[in-house]
Amino acid sequence: MADPVDKKIRILIWVLVGSCILNLIFAINAGQKRKIAISKTDILDARLEELQLRYKNAINAYDAAEKELKEAKKELAQQNIFAETTRDALAAEQQKSAGLEQTIGKLKTVLNTPVPVVENKKPAASKTSSNITIKKR
Repeated sequence: MADPVDKKIRILIWVLVGSCILNLIFAINAGQKRKIAISKTDILDARLEELQLRYKNAINAYDAAEKELKEAKKELAQQNIFAETTRDALAAEQQKSAGLEQTIGKLKTVLNTPVPVVENKKPAASKTSSNITIKKR
């Protein structure tokens, strides 16, 4: 029969082997969980980078749009000033035109008025002392 010490050693060996197998299983399981956690972390890091990039792009687009809006407002203000100046110049030109039309109307009236023709007559005898008779008293 087997010696009781041999039996204890066998049991001890089986306990150690079982413990090693359990530790190996736990280590493999922990490694898999770690890999899963790392891959999830990598995925989350990638998503975070993507969101940060989108955020930076959105900020840049907003800044560009804001700058373009300021330029458009500045250009609109300049165009409004030009429009007002042009409007004032047009009003002045219309006033000049109205004045010129009145002048042209007056000139047409003058030109259409018949002018009496004066014939070239001999000058009438001037009333001088020869025409005056002196009465003697």
